Amino acid sequence: IRSQSKTVTLTATATDAKNQTVTRTAPVTVTLDPEARRLDDVVFQSMSSRVNNCGKRLLLEELTPMLRNDPGAKVVLIGHRDEKEKGSKAALALDTTRVLNAAAVLSAGKGICPQLDLSRIMMKPVGTDQSATPRPALCGASTNVKERAGQPVKESDKNAEFWRVEIWVIPSGAATPAGL
Repeated sequence: IRSQSKTVTLTATATDAKNQTVTRTAPVTVTLDPEARRLDDVVFQSMSSRVNNCGKRLLLEELTPMLRNDPGAKVVLIGHRDEKEKGSKAALALDTTRVLNAAAVLSAGKGICPQLDLSRIMMKPVGTDQSATPRPALCGASTNVKERAGQPVKESDKNAEFWRVEIWVIPSGAATPAGL
């Protein structure tokens, strides 16, 4: 995630019309600047803002080590809800409560949850806006992530990808992508 530099030596050889050659070398430093990176989305059940075990695995086992390795990195959590999630004030606020619950997993400092400084977490609820392509992290039966009864999100549910929180990691020195 951090800026990476490497010095390489370039060698050039030129030959003129009289078949005379000259060779020169020069060191060149190549730098790869850090860029923001999007992880898979935390996916919720319909009409729910509870972060299930699959979502916790993503936040704790993938995101948290990235943030520990770069103390200046920030995370952007973008909350979404499906247009079919409506009917009550709580349903209309699912994008916000999903983001807040994901941030709570990252910052609680109790049990398995780290105590990430809240100033490193940026949040953006966007309601039913689904303009960013969904990248659902659906654990399914292929992993050892055990869910509470009734908590797994079914991959067969075609709307599941819209009940989500996008995760963006912005390393130290990286620009925040437009729109975030």
